[in-house]
Amino acid sequence: MLSRLNITAKGLTLVLLPVVFQIIFALILTSMLISSVDALEYLQHSLSAISNISKRYNRSMALACTVMDRDERDIGKKLRALDDAAKLIEWVDQASVSKKRFPELTQIETDAAEFHAALMQTLAKFKKAISAPGYNIYNNDAIVTVPEALPMFLEAQSINDRLFGIERQMVSSQPQELEKARQSFFGWLVAALFGSCLISIWLGQAFTRDFVERLGAVSKQAAKILVGETTSKPQAGSDEISQLEAILYDTSVTLRETRRSELAILENVTHIFCALDRSLKFQRVVLDSRRTWGFDVDELRGRSLLSLLAEEAKQKTNLAFETIANQGGTAQFENTVRCKDGVFKTFAWTVNWRPAENLFFCVVRDVTELRALEKLKANFLGMVTSDLRGPLAAVAKSLENLHEERSGKLSASAKSRVELARRNNKRLTDLIGELFDVEKLNQSKANLQVERVKVSKLCLDAKEQLRELADKSSIEIIEPKADSEVSVDAGRITQVIVNLLSNAIKFSPAYSRIEFDLKMVGDFAEVGVKDSGPGIPIEQQGLIFSRFHQIKGGSSKGIKGSGLGLAIVQSMVADHGGTVGVESAVGEGSRFWIRIPAARIKEVDS
Repeated sequence: MLSRLNITAKGLTLVLLPVVFQIIFALILTSMLISSVDALEYLQHSLSAISNISKRYNRSMALACTVMDRDERDIGKKLRALDDAAKLIEWVDQASVSKKRFPELTQIETDAAEFHAALMQTLAKFKKAISAPGYNIYNNDAIVTVPEALPMFLEAQSINDRLFGIERQMVSSQPQELEKARQSFFGWLVAALFGSCLISIWLGQAFTRDFVERLGAVSKQAAKILVGETTSKPQAGSDEISQLEAILYDTSVTLRETRRSELAILENVTHIFCALDRSLKFQRVVLDSRRTWGFDVDELRGRSLLSLLAEEAKQKTNLAFETIANQGGTAQFENTVRCKDGVFKTFAWTVNWRPAENLFFCVVRDVTELRALEKLKANFLGMVTSDLRGPLAAVAKSLENLHEERSGKLSASAKSRVELARRNNKRLTDLIGELFDVEKLNQSKANLQVERVKVSKLCLDAKEQLRELADKSSIEIIEPKADSEVSVDAGRITQVIVNLLSNAIKFSPAYSRIEFDLKMVGDFAEVGVKDSGPGIPIEQQGLIFSRFHQIKGGSSKGIKGSGLGLAIVQSMVADHGGTVGVESAVGEGSRFWIRIPAARIKEVDS
């Protein structure tokens, strides 16, 4: 029942139900108070009425005595006394007194009615006699004799005494009535307060028990979610707790499906997820390490990572973890691990330091086969380049001798074919060199020889290397107007600028200009190379830094490239922590830029 009420409805019920109960009791007490006041007023009215009746009885009897007094000689006065006595008797007959509260008044009323009737007859006889002509004022006995009048006066005295008795009874009963009303009122008031307290306590306990029990159930459901169990289906209800139970149930179902999917994925993952403390001891190992290292999880827990490493990798690994802890964030490195079977394998580590938990969280990936393949590829490329560069150099020398006609004059057709052979030989030589450069770029960037150097010097060195190529097309190269120092490997960044400048010359028309520019962007120096070429369509701008990508629809004056120049640029700049980009519109030329680290002040001071 309570689960069908929301929090607001429950609060209103908890407040309003005792208030309604108190209002009902207040109405009852008010009714009792009004009844008591009415009874008291009626009692006061009855006392007043009885007192008036008694007084008027006495007055009427006094008037009757005046009428029958032999010594009274004034007939007018007797007539007025007769009329006044009749009016008083009539008023007494109409007086209202509570006969329900005082039943003896019924008998008094009956006796009084008989007495009044007899008295009125007597008074009527007197009035008739007195009013008759020739009335003798000394002849009262002829109208009513003393024996006839005496019982009537005695009856009047009896009625008057009985009225006095009722009045005394009323007066004596008034305090008792008031006390009874007070006790009744006080009793109902105590009952109202006690009942209101009981209702409030009962409602409070009912609502509290409902909240506590249901919140306890919610807490148990949350605990089940934490351990990966599915909560029970919630009971029907429309209050906030029922909604929370429904949300927890849906959450548990969703988490269960998510965990099932994650487990299905993780079962096929060969990576190791682990946590190490500051002393590099394993605290947690999430996935099965048996397949990767040959050790069970229990064998690794509490064991030092350094005990698994090759001797030459211990110092480097320890230094890497210390650096990560001091600098914070995430870092990567590689080391060699000795597996349980004694085989040494290479692993790539991605480590994140959590100061709050004082733990290193690591993802360990086996790269032994990948590094073996890279080494094989490097050896192959080294063999290819060394074996091909010699013959290609000899061919180039022979073609140069033929082109210069050192062995004799050549026909125009033969000379044209020799020139074509020279260009193809050079293109093949350049392609082999770029392939070798790309392979070298895949190696660790720890080989960078970083130094402080001015951007103007880098641009000038690149310009000098390509001066002859630019002069052939009558292209003017404008050096940057501004200058700044950067912290880079001068040889590699010079090669980057050579590649950008070579592309600009290749795609620029004759008698055009190529401009260098320089601006600062935060902690980086942005070096731009702007040409006057055909521009690059926007849909190809995101692909031009990919390996072997050739721009379609552009004009390169018939010169074919390998598609590796811009890929080499991006790789070299990325090794320095920088970025590359292009700004171009078709028909308006292109501006290629690189952002490389500017020299810091403390570096300049040093």
